[in-house]
Amino acid sequence: KSSWLTMYAVGTPTRKQCLTALNINNMTVKIPHQLFINGEFVDADGGKTYKTINPTDGTAICEVSLAQISDVDKAVAAAKEACFRLSHPLDSRSTPLTALKFAELAARAGLPKGVVNILPGSGTLTRSGGPRLSDHPDVRKLGFTGSTEIGKHIMKSCAVSNVKKVSLELGGKSPLIIFGDCDMDKAVRLVGPFGGLFISRCLCLRLAALTPEDEDWRSVDRSTDHGPQNHKAHLDKLLEFCQMGIKEGATLVYGGKQVQRPGFFFEPTVFTDVQDHMYIAKEESFGPIMIVSKRANATEYGLASGVFTRDISKALYVSERLNAGTVFINTYNKTDVATPFGGFKQSGFGKDLGEGLRRHSELKLGSDVIKLEPTRTDMQ
Repeated sequence: KSSWLTMYAVGTPTRKQCLTALNINNMTVKIPHQLFINGEFVDADGGKTYKTINPTDGTAICEVSLAQISDVDKAVAAAKEACFRLSHPLDSRSTPLTALKFAELAARAGLPKGVVNILPGSGTLTRSGGPRLSDHPDVRKLGFTGSTEIGKHIMKSCAVSNVKKVSLELGGKSPLIIFGDCDMDKAVRLVGPFGGLFISRCLCLRLAALTPEDEDWRSVDRSTDHGPQNHKAHLDKLLEFCQMGIKEGATLVYGGKQVQRPGFFFEPTVFTDVQDHMYIAKEESFGPIMIVSKRANATEYGLASGVFTRDISKALYVSERLNAGTVFINTYNKTDVATPFGGFKQSGFGKDLGEGLRRHSELKLGSDVIKLEPTRTDMQ
């Protein structure tokens, strides 16, 4: 394994494949756009494709192969022959090129065929390879990162098909409690860039609800910028989310609109006067939208949470009572690959990262009865 990791950095030649040249950070990077099955880049059965869109200006980057049910069968068969399994949440259908570049590096590094298979799909419950994967009789463990709604369908499919094990990392409505005795400058710095407004907020453990002890939050600096949403449909959902908040009586303090420039840019948004019964208090926006509310546990989600205070006893007391799989203290989004990550309630079950390896293995007991004959020494 160590030699493969070294080869990831150095790289070795691979077979000829279809590549798309992109200008990234003043560099030309060639990225594959076919399916990756059994160590090779191949077209989807039937040659079907879909466009992947540049969210900064709305233009098409390239056509990406669209996996069919038969392609899933080929990938599963290849994985069964592999020496070990590899599982990690990859990109969504809207951003497939990063995952396909990872597949290219895997092939160049000499990873055994079938260990990594990447199949961009339609992201729907019908006419796509996703349902086939959860239904497939040869798949014994499935990990899913996505919405709670789709997670429920996958859980049902895994049970009906062959009672396969499943780990679900679903939505979140992650609260952060800010006490008046905390380092307020540090809290403000982390709430924006690393909390609610981090990487345009296409992240499931994002900070979604702010629970301040007083009104000092109003002094935050608004001179922050961030990237676009990754596709147009999601940008439209954020606009609908904000309209719902206004309709229900929440106060829009800042943002709530698309930025007037090319691309799918959405303004960082803050709502106050949010009541527990409101839609925006209960549902995840999955965007740069933060609500200020009075309660942290009043949600069906429980993925992540946080506490800012100088009093460690207070921090421990509150963290024990927060119904979330992860509690950050005086920081946010600071994780480690060796630590477990996963949610409570409708944020799913099972753990990713270090602890997640246990979910991809089986515990077996081997029992035998050994009859010991007495030796001459024992008799003496």
